[in-house]
Amino acid sequence: MENSYIIYLLQPWHNNLNKCILKSPKLYFIDTGLLCHLLHINSATALRKHEKYGPLFENWIISEIKKNRAAQGLTNGLYSFRDSAGHEVDLVTEKDDRLFAREIKSAKKPGRADMRGLLYWKKLVPGSELLLYHGGNREDITPDGIVIAPWNSVMAF
Repeated sequence: MENSYIIYLLQPWHNNLNKCILKSPKLYFIDTGLLCHLLHINSATALRKHEKYGPLFENWIISEIKKNRAAQGLTNGLYSFRDSAGHEVDLVTEKDDRLFAREIKSAKKPGRADMRGLLYWKKLVPGSELLLYHGGNREDITPDGIVIAPWNSVMAF
């Protein structure tokens, strides 16, 4: 299914950290329309009300980033991060020897709790760019250096 561009296995990011990193990949659908069809979601209203709206939103953002990077000739450098203590960052990307930690939330107004994974990452890998994409229109930079960006600015980063 991966060779047919139906799914994508997002491999885990790890380096020589002295942490117990979970090394199983995360599965995403490249075509979120197909995913919605398989979940019997047939309208935008049904999608927003669906119990899996958050994970579907995350899947869509990650698949769009993957497609955009492929169009730029960047075929690798996409990872997930999760450790045994439950710390997680939805997407870690590499570009031009820089690391970008990206958290994806469907909420229109993300709160401090939505930044927990990024704040942990900041301690673990200082100097990384921190981004939180969300379902609203708010643009901001927190005192911690987290760029808060709306979903429609995904391709700008």
